[in-house]
Amino acid sequence: MQHRPICQAELAGKFDRVEQEQLSNIFKDLVFLEREVESAKIEVALKSDFNLMDAFRLFDKAGRGFITQHDFTEGLRQNL
Repeated sequence: MQHRPICQAELAGKFDRVEQEQLSNIFKDLVFLEREVESAKIEVALKSDFNLMDAFRLFDKAGRGFITQHDFTEGLRQNL
């Protein structure tokens, strides 16, 4: 089975404006978060005395020994 490229006109017919706006917002958020992660990586790489446990503690504020996606997101926001 061959797949053919989907053109923008076909997509526009399948998604209404609200769905297009939601998808656009999701992609914008994704790009923003990827930039935040990249900035955090660079910052961490420049710190000579920074180790893996220090990085983990930035996100594990409650000291539970594990982090959730929410912990990770909040850790990035607080430390960037």
